[in-house]
Amino acid sequence: MTNLVKAEFDDIAVTFTEEAWFNATEVADKHKRRVTDWLNNNETQDYLTALAEILKVPKEHLLKTRRGRYGGTWMHPRLAVAFARWLDVRFGVWCDDQIFQILSGQHIHYDWKKLRHEATASYKVMGQILQLTLKRLGKSCSSHHFINEARMINWVLMGKFGKIDRDGLSSGDLDLLAKLENMDTVLIGCGAIYGDRKKELEQFASEQRNRAPTSGLQSAVLPWRKVAPCCALGKQAIEPASILDVTDGQLTDG
Repeated sequence: MTNLVKAEFDDIAVTFTEEAWFNATEVADKHKRRVTDWLNNNETQDYLTALAEILKVPKEHLLKTRRGRYGGTWMHPRLAVAFARWLDVRFGVWCDDQIFQILSGQHIHYDWKKLRHEATASYKVMGQILQLTLKRLGKSCSSHHFINEARMINWVLMGKFGKIDRDGLSSGDLDLLAKLENMDTVLIGCGAIYGDRKKELEQFASEQRNRAPTSGLQSAVLPWRKVAPCCALGKQAIEPASILDVTDGQLTDG
């Protein structure tokens, strides 16, 4: 869910929405306290009543309950700071600042979200080039072509062939993911065989990780080494020598 804003305070995970609603339950659990204890407090009830009057909404509209993943009691941003202060004064100040940054569009979450969209776009372009390349070879495009390509990218990025939760990736990993997919797209179009593509991507990823961090986004510099010319396209240019078992099913489409 890209509309969730994930932050951290003193090693405690804190989740907001892009409207700055706040998951009170997950934080209360970390402090070994209960949301109901705060809500049942007379002072809290007076605060809820006053806030509802000012906002001209029923009191129950200041709270939401969700089940399943990210389940718990979610609080309106104007209510969240009062609750956070009850848990920890320092946390209350931090929470107030986070809410301001979210609502003003200045939170680092929006940089992450931009990178997430770029990774989605690069994945789609890679798939389209793969499909067009196969078509030019007179071959039909099957699901295993996309799966194997995605599995290779996953291996280079995370060291595993299985599915990757892209929503759980850091900004740095998302940036590298998009660059790897862009590079793989070019290599596919230039006829590089599977083994060469994998080797090029692994070396490129290693070089990127060893580079000193820089501010802002930068374009990937593709290392043009020995790749097959475009006229050398063939079956091995698209598929590995032996197709991997794909019993884990379809990968997400980015």
